[in-house]
Order: sequence, then C-alpha cells, then structure tokens
Amino acid sequence: MKVFLLPTLVLLSVTEALAGSATWNLNPTSGDWNTVANWTPATIPNGPADIGTFSSSSRTSLSLSAATEVSEIVFNPGASAFTIAPKASDQVNVLTISGAGITNNSGITQNLATNSNGFKTGEIHFTNAASAGTGTFITNHGNPVGGLFAYTQFFNNATAGSATIVNEVGGGWVGQTIFNDTSNAGSATFINTGGIAFHGNSSAANGIFNNDGYIEFMDTASAGNGVFANNGNILFYSGTNAGNGIFTVSGGLIDFWNCDHATVTVEAGAVSGASGGYVEVYASAANGNFALNGATVSGATGGTAAFEEQSDGGEAIFTVNGGAVSGAGGALLIFNAPSSGPGGNARNATLIANGGLNGAAGGNILRGHTGYCIRQNHQVIFSSSQCEATLVITRCPLVNNLCNFGRAYKRNCFNTRVITDGIYNFDISMNDVKDTIRKTSFL
Repeated sequence: MKVFLLPTLVLLSVTEALAGSATWNLNPTSGDWNTVANWTPATIPNGPADIGTFSSSSRTSLSLSAATEVSEIVFNPGASAFTIAPKASDQVNVLTISGAGITNNSGITQNLATNSNGFKTGEIHFTNAASAGTGTFITNHGNPVGGLFAYTQFFNNATAGSATIVNEVGGGWVGQTIFNDTSNAGSATFINTGGIAFHGNSSAANGIFNNDGYIEFMDTASAGNGVFANNGNILFYSGTNAGNGIFTVSGGLIDFWNCDHATVTVEAGAVSGASGGYVEVYASAANGNFALNGATVSGATGGTAAFEEQSDGGEAIFTVNGGAVSGAGGALLIFNAPSSGPGGNARNATLIANGGLNGAAGGNILRGHTGYCIRQNHQVIFSSSQCEATLVITRCPLVNNLCNFGRAYKRNCFNTRVITDGIYNFDISMNDVKDTIRKTSFL
C-alpha cells in the first residue's frame, strides 16, 4: 500500500510561511493586513503567539480582510499614527488579541475601529488576559442602515486597560462595547452614545463613563469603582450591584438593583421647565449615599429617587434638598407601594429633608400610593409597614417662630426617630394621631 505525504507536507509548509510575527513595512503595497508583501519578514501575523509590530509607514490605515488572531500589537517609539479596523464582512470578521494585548510605545494615540453596514460587520475581541493598553483609542461605529452591531468585546480576564473607547450612534444600530466572564473596564474612559453591557461576573472596575446612550449590568456584574456621568439610561438587572461606584445623574434614568456602597447624586433640571435626573431602586439601597438636589432655576424641578416593588432603604443615607430660588422645585424621594406584599420601605435608612431657600419648594419624602402622594412646600409624607428609619428635617424656614416645614406624617411606621435642627415645634402624625414634637437631639 502506498502512502502519499507530499501534498500534506506542502500544505503545512505554505501555512507556516503565511503566519508569524512581523513588522509592517515602511512602504507596503496596500493597507490590507492579510497581504504577505506588506510585512517583513514576508509573513502575516495571524496566530496566538504572533506579534504585529508597527513603526513608521507610508500607509497607516489598515483593514483586515480575514479573521485574524495575534498575541500582541506593538507600536514602536516614533511609530506613525495608525488606524486598524476589521473589514465589515458577511462572515463577521474578527480581530482577536489573545496575549499581552496592545503595547503603545509610540508616544501618540493609536486607533482601532469596528464597523458594520447592514448584515456585514467587523469585531475586535480581547481574550485571556489581553489589555487594550494605554494611548489606545477604539471607536465602535454605528450601523448606518441597521442590521448587525459593531462590537468590541472583552472575554475571560481581559481588560480595557487605560484606553479610550467611543461607542457611536448610527442611522440604524449603535456601536457597542461588551464585557463578558470576569473581564473588566480597567481605568479606561468611555464616551458612550451607543451601548455598553456587562455580562457574567465582569466589572466596570475603575472606568470613567460619560453616558448619553445606555449601559446594562446583567448576571452578577458590578459597577466596581466606576465613575458615571449619566444623561442616558443605566440599568442594573437582578443579581447585579453598584459596588463603590460614583454616579452623577444630570438627566435620563438609572435603575439600581443592589446599591451596595454607591455614591449617587441626582441633579435638578438646569433650565426653566426642565426635569431633573431620576433613579429607581428595585432591591436595596444597601449602604449607598444619595444626594437629591433641588433646582437653582425658577420653573425647574429637582432630582428624584423612587423605591419600587419589594425594595427597601437598607442602611443608606438620603439627603433630599430644597430649591434655591423662588419658584424652584425641591427634590423628591418617594416610596412606592408594591402591588402585593411588603416593600417600598425605608428599612434602616437615614432620611434628611432640607427646606427650600428664598421661597423655593423644600425637599419632599413621600409615600407614593393613592391619597398620600401630594406635594406642598416643605412637606414630608412618609409611611411604611417596615421601617426603622431616621427622619431628619433641617433648614426649616421660620414663620411666627414656628418651623414652617409643613407636616411630616408617619403612618404605620415603627421605631422611627425624628430629628429637627431648630428649637421650634412642628406637627407629626402617627397612625392618624397628631402629636407636637420638640427637638430632642442635635445633628
């Protein structure tokens, strides 16, 4: 029996010749990564141990015409400014970086990008422990006609490093960044009008997020120590947590699940007629620290936080500020009753309501079910079947030597302490029996 090995050996030798570490040429024949003649030595970096190196070149805009994997992309000192992008393809063209990641020694910003057009798309994947590096700018462009998204994805223990990542809006679908497994955002900066998603046990780590699009946390993902400036939507699903995140909500919406030790500032509307930011809690405020700000402009409304369904205030601190000028709205903290069962309660939270200044509306803490959800200047309405909250009423304007905060109602609310910052009387109703309470302790 005869065995013919030569064709196999020939195929192996050709394949090996087309893969290996190489440096992009000074004068390449085209901008195609997958052309042998563009590299020295004459091989295409396309393997899990391969490194693609870049120095000076006359062609600095590169596309990948086929799926490609490298361990690392290195930009040498003095390298030109490059842009590298997988070509949008019916086969979902992917650049996979699976080793050390991107090393930028050039001293200037280096660009990567993903694009999609209809059902053709290109993606960038960071896997294993790869890092997007420092001085790297990644843009995920929106799809102009709809179809498929353009993604940059992180898997395993990969990290966004200290890169800047931009997700853009297209005419059809948005560009996206997705974190999977135990990957993390590192200390990267995100400029997001598109989408960001955290899956698995991934984390926002120390990332900085400027969000005008949407960000989603799913599975057991965490906001880590991330810093978020929000004018879009941020959604935390069941099982997720806000970690030690810092959130400033100037507009849009944040839905929290477990707030953990987050610091949350909800801003008021900035111009007359404008609404403030809005946050909702669906599980627990935990040990969060919330500042809800009143408006500084007449006709604007304050920031709002609402407890929904079976949520509670945990051990959190809520400061609900009044407005600053006449006609300005105060902030609102509202405990909405669930459709059935306990929930929407303050638990052991500390609730601080500040009166308005210069005739502005005060901070409001309300029980949000029919009959009790009414707002007046300097009024607190609070009720729950399960709470041991501390209700602090401060900065009360005085009328005839009385604290003009209005009334604070405690309905079916047990073991709740009420503290004021003045020696003056105010009214409080417990189980519909009105009592006059004097200051008994200092803040």
